[in-house]
Amino acid sequence: MKSWTQHVNGAAQILYLRGEEQLQTETGRKIFRHLRTQIIINSMQRGAGIPETITSWSLLCLPYETGEDLTASKLSLLIIEFCNLRSLMTSMHDFTNSNAIVSAALMIESSLAGWAAENPYSYDTVPLIARHDAVFSDYYHIYSSILTATSWNSYRSVRILLSELIITQLNHLSQSQSQFDYEDEDGDFPNLAKDSHALLQQEYTSQIFRSRAAIVQLTQDICASVPYYLCDAPSPGVLLIEHQDSTYVPRTATGNLLLWPLFTAVCTNMVSNVMRTWVVQRLEWIADVMGIQQAKALAILLCLRKDPPRWCDTELTMIENEKADEW
Repeated sequence: MKSWTQHVNGAAQILYLRGEEQLQTETGRKIFRHLRTQIIINSMQRGAGIPETITSWSLLCLPYETGEDLTASKLSLLIIEFCNLRSLMTSMHDFTNSNAIVSAALMIESSLAGWAAENPYSYDTVPLIARHDAVFSDYYHIYSSILTATSWNSYRSVRILLSELIITQLNHLSQSQSQFDYEDEDGDFPNLAKDSHALLQQEYTSQIFRSRAAIVQLTQDICASVPYYLCDAPSPGVLLIEHQDSTYVPRTATGNLLLWPLFTAVCTNMVSNVMRTWVVQRLEWIADVMGIQQAKALAILLCLRKDPPRWCDTELTMIENEKADEW
């Protein structure tokens, strides 16, 4: 979205003008964290790196942060690493340095896994005994706060993008290996060369399988967070365990926090049409009930485009918006 990007860029300029002195107050740090999130999302979709100022200021904030804020900031620094890695490539299909890209991506993935394992702010998984339109699968999540839910969804989103990058690069390396002519075939160690390449192919295949499995689970977990954000959890009658329904009414801000994770989840080729349809319906609900028109634009984009779209493609015309009535 061009207008949204311009808004983020304008807010970032104000942030820079205020200087790092603003980080000395809780209010200043809160504003910085909010704008940092917007800058990161914008950069991920444009394949751009994160300004060094954002990284250095994030490090300056760490000594002042505790609890959920500290956990979220540590995650942001890992996401920044991914953005900077992605910015080195012209596209996901840039294979000029695949081995180095995969190595760096796996290191970031390991750090993200460590963040998840050490995160003290977990969530409850609530299983269902009856189908409910508000829940995609047979379970949904309950979080202690919106901040915790958003941190987990940010983690899932970047893991999805990272896994897709790893799969794309490894597929290229695997194909390159399969086309390799063993020059040592007539040499002293022909079998050793063959065994080495066979082992490498096996490692590629195993990692691709793990990355695909991760994407499937991560997309389902993003969907499982939706009822919590929208306060649309099923009644206790359809739960396997007791759960007290929240009386909290969702605000526009909570709906906005769902857009990026939902969009990321269904832009992968590994999701089913059933999940994609459910996400589109949730986006339409967010647009109609909460008045967030960007959600409507995303829903239209997901329905009109056959190939995985980009967030920036949501700069839709009024004519495209009118097509929503024809579905």
